[in-house]
Amino acid sequence: MGKQKRMVRSEYHRGYRFERRIRDLLRGQGFVVVRGAGSKPIDLVAFKDGVVCVVECKASPAGYTVEKMKSETLEMYNTFKVPSVLAVRDGLGIAWCIALPIGKDYSGLIGSLAKALGNRFIRLTP
Repeated sequence: MGKQKRMVRSEYHRGYRFERRIRDLLRGQGFVVVRGAGSKPIDLVAFKDGVVCVVECKASPAGYTVEKMKSETLEMYNTFKVPSVLAVRDGLGIAWCIALPIGKDYSGLIGSLAKALGNRFIRLTP
């Protein structure tokens, strides 16, 4: 197998492992989590307490500035119209961004996500 194929395969496995880690962390907080087929158009769909949220996982922080995280999270929200989470693995653990609609109390959802993913997050209101 050529070096290029090994590198692509290695990146795929890194991403897959990170998705499974996020899935397991969410399940540990009582979410029901389903993996998207082939990670298209989204990696995970999580359900808890009548709330559905979509989750995109990025195993490599390369190029993920705060502004890019915000932009991609808002794009997901505008596509799916449900709470949307972008989780990025970096040198400090997991950073995440969430876009939530106005008009409903999502404090329980945010609390559960913070317990699962940590407290390094940005909350956006589209």
